[in-house]
Amino acid sequence: MQASRRYKPFKGYAQSKLANTMTAAELQRRFDRAAGAHADSRCRATAVSVHPGLVDTALARTYFETDWLAKWLAPVGRPLLRALFPFVLLPPAMSARTLLWAAFAPAETVAGAYVSDCAVKPMARAAEDPAACARLWDVSCKLAGMDDPL
Repeated sequence: MQASRRYKPFKGYAQSKLANTMTAAELQRRFDRAAGAHADSRCRATAVSVHPGLVDTALARTYFETDWLAKWLAPVGRPLLRALFPFVLLPPAMSARTLLWAAFAPAETVAGAYVSDCAVKPMARAAEDPAACARLWDVSCKLAGMDDPL
């Protein structure tokens, strides 16, 4: 979609995060089907989509510099944003707490879910649509030039 039009960083980033959530939901459905076919399986895999929060990284600090509006507002906005970053952006070590929560939560709690702020949160409507998630999976495999692994 983005390749056919002018690239918009905000939209591209949002689409990539939605694709992550949809992929986790589809991967969990595939894990569940595979486990059902192998009842004697000792290990159950779990797929989770995790949003660690707004993390203080170079990506976050330069994110607003790519948009035309942000460039226009840069002389005023950049100093203001830099002053707010310590209050808004998490240190990388603190962002790990949600990742750890998702990793150690019971599988039945987080399987196929979207996790943010150490809790399961509602997913975007598209991520709750099994047909849309399956289509994304198929297109992703095709674009990657690989056979469906599951």
